[in-house]
Amino acid sequence: VSHAGDPSPHTAQGVVNAMKAALKHAGRKVDFSGLTVAIQGVGNVGYNVAKILTAGGAKIIAADINPANLERAVRDCKATPVTDDQILHAKCDILSPCALGGVIDGHIAQELKCELLVPGANNVLDDPNEDAVILKGRGITYVPDFVANAGGVIHLAGLYLGYTTKKLAEMIASIEQTSLQILRDAEGVSSTHAAAVALGDRRIAEGARHKAADQQVVA
Repeated sequence: VSHAGDPSPHTAQGVVNAMKAALKHAGRKVDFSGLTVAIQGVGNVGYNVAKILTAGGAKIIAADINPANLERAVRDCKATPVTDDQILHAKCDILSPCALGGVIDGHIAQELKCELLVPGANNVLDDPNEDAVILKGRGITYVPDFVANAGGVIHLAGLYLGYTTKKLAEMIASIEQTSLQILRDAEGVSSTHAAAVALGDRRIAEGARHKAADQQVVA
């Protein structure tokens, strides 16, 4: 049973950190001032993303099927409201789906009007193996969702493992560097999704080797 409270602010901070990596990789200034960010879903995670970006000077376009969520984003973040059908086609610098999974299929991927795609939701690509390739072919910088939105899981797992608040903040901050590494690795493979999976496999294998080595030392 978790007593850690709402993890969504930590998820949101990780998403923003991933956005910083995407901007850097795209050769743009790591500064949200003057940028337009379209957020699909301004519930717990999306609203916190919007708050952080608004504080950084970004203009927010928002959609949510819950009118109360959308009204809150308009009130607190001066977001421009659009319908759920319009948000994925909005012209923006960064698109951040923070609601449902599977919202971007091969057809939608061909129609996106963003330069960067940094999700807060899980499994936003209908077929990540194919759709991520389309995104790369179109020149859209995509940070895989399971990297960008890892902040909440890191926070909850870290508390369970007894990590300090400082250590957790450092780990969530490292999402930026991990995202940047994946974006760079993707230059030599089919997509950022493929690069992220490969990096995950390497880290799991490395962790297994370290665990085996530790067990041998204890024995």
